[in-house]
Amino acid sequence: MHKYRRATDAVVLALLAAALVCTGAHAAETPDPPCLEISTEGIEQLREPCMDPALACADEGCLGAMVEWLAPQFEAADVDTSLYQDVSPEWMVQCFAPNLSAYMETIPVATFMSLRECDYAPYVERWPELATFDFSAVSTSDFMRAMPPGMLMEILSNQRRQNRGW
Repeated sequence: MHKYRRATDAVVLALLAAALVCTGAHAAETPDPPCLEISTEGIEQLREPCMDPALACADEGCLGAMVEWLAPQFEAADVDTSLYQDVSPEWMVQCFAPNLSAYMETIPVATFMSLRECDYAPYVERWPELATFDFSAVSTSDFMRAMPPGMLMEILSNQRRQNRGW
C-alpha cells in the first residue's frame, strides 16, 4: 500500500511541471524522510553552464555543474540514502519549494524542462542522495497536484522575466 502526502494546491503548469518531478511513493508504514538540507550558497556558478538548454544533460552543461556544486554538500552530509529511495512527488515538490527562487533566478525554465530528459544513473551511483533530484519518472499531473500555493505564480513570473532577457 502506498500513501501520498496531501497535495496543497492543484494548479495548471505546463512549463516547469514537466521538469520538476521525481520518482516513487512512500510505503504506508514509512514516515516521510527529512528534506535534504541544500545550501544555495554558490548557486550563481550554475548560471553560465545552465544557460543553454541543449547542454542541460551534459557533463559540461547544467547537470554536470549541478553535480559539481551539490557533491561537496552530499559528501559532507551523513545521510541515510535508503530513506530517499522512494520519495513521493509531493515530498519532492515540498522539499524543493523553499529554494525555488534561487534556482529560478539562476537556471532558465527551458533548461529545467530539459533536465527531465537527463540520465541521472551515473551520478546517482556515486551520490545516491542525487536521486531526489531525478525528475524524470513522475507525471506532470502529479507535480501539479503537489505544488504549494504561490509556486505557479513564481515560476510564471520568472519565465516572463527570462523571456525579456533576464
